[in-house]
Amino acid sequence: MGRAGRVALVAAAGVVLAVAAQAEQESVTVVDKLSQGQKEETIAVYFAGRLAGTVHIDAAHPVDQFTATIPRLDRTPYTLCGKLIKQEPDGTESVHPIDNGGVLGDVAGRTLYANTINDVLFSLEGSEGPRSGEVRPGPACSAAISMR
Repeated sequence: MGRAGRVALVAAAGVVLAVAAQAEQESVTVVDKLSQGQKEETIAVYFAGRLAGTVHIDAAHPVDQFTATIPRLDRTPYTLCGKLIKQEPDGTESVHPIDNGGVLGDVAGRTLYANTINDVLFSLEGSEGPRSGEVRPGPACSAAISMR
């Protein structure tokens, strides 16, 4: 095989590897919206132990989102780390740590929304609600951060 043939073979192999690598990845969008009583919220989102992105919302920016490429898995573990600052009815502020994780199935191409239950349990779910998912209370952040 001549030089041109070897170059063509290497180029073809590169294309095959690039396509295979893309097939093992998937895109997911994470959205957070300011809810009633929330003053500010910051969440670092980890998928399979890797930081995918961060959302930050407040009165000036009531919606934030990011799109990330993550490994394609049948069940994708996630961790949410951060804090929620809430305006209480009496005018005081309360700070709630965000330190939860879970597992989602079928995240390819989905838009996931940050959700909170009683300012204690934070999760990600699609507009149709959780799909093949589970939520685990913290602590989860120290494990996610140590996996980076």
